[in-house]
Amino acid sequence: MSQGFLVFAHDNEQIEYGLMALYQAKRIKKFLNKPVSIVMDTLTQTNLTSKHANWRDYFDQVINRDSVATQTKRYGAGDNQLTFHNLDRTDAFHLTPYDETILIDTDIIIQTSNLNKLWNNQEELLVCDKCSTLYGNKEDEFKWVSDQGIKFYWATVCYFKKTQYVEMFFNHCKWVKKNYRWLSYIHELMAGPVRNDYIWSIALHALNHPAPTIPFNLKYSTYSDTILEISNDKIKFLTPNGVCKIADDVHVFNKYQLLEFEGKL
Repeated sequence: MSQGFLVFAHDNEQIEYGLMALYQAKRIKKFLNKPVSIVMDTLTQTNLTSKHANWRDYFDQVINRDSVATQTKRYGAGDNQLTFHNLDRTDAFHLTPYDETILIDTDIIIQTSNLNKLWNNQEELLVCDKCSTLYGNKEDEFKWVSDQGIKFYWATVCYFKKTQYVEMFFNHCKWVKKNYRWLSYIHELMAGPVRNDYIWSIALHALNHPAPTIPFNLKYSTYSDTILEISNDKIKFLTPNGVCKIADDVHVFNKYQLLEFEGKL
């Protein structure tokens, strides 16, 4: 059976997601030794070619997707509003070229071989609900979608096989996306852009299936954390609690900072 990673990358006015995807693909090759396929639009390809002419060498397949719905999202702690092209993630099942896929965000820095533990899993679908700050705390907003709401699942990392049940899950995610305004009222979601995390959470709840989850914790750094240094297998952060070094895989919220470390990932 074929196995590989799938990433989505659509640049906006300031964030080069294609560049982030390239950094990540390099680290997947290094730590996990698995192929990576990328879904991207023509503009993102053009931007990436202007900086790295050989970027295609790091991807197994390049899947072109120019027609992507656009919304606006606040980046960082201020009021910086940028366009956000992220709503084709629900098409992952039909776009992936692999029998087993790990769908992953481009802002996760790979530093371990942990994700290789998911291959050949007995489960058809594994979603992510185990997450914490760099110091091991889990914030309330990542436990439930709202105060009176359903369980929160991340769309940040997802393992799936090409099965009938998984296809049903992704088809229901598409239905949730189409009816998101009504469902956001039903589930008392916070105002703002459509979140794939909420789409995942609502779809899993609607299928009435306790989703098997990825068996290890994913750490994340918030906008209050500052990257000081990135080495081959460790990241040093300055946090409100002091300096810490992380040797695990890390989901970095601050995309601007990731791009500042071009060539070090």
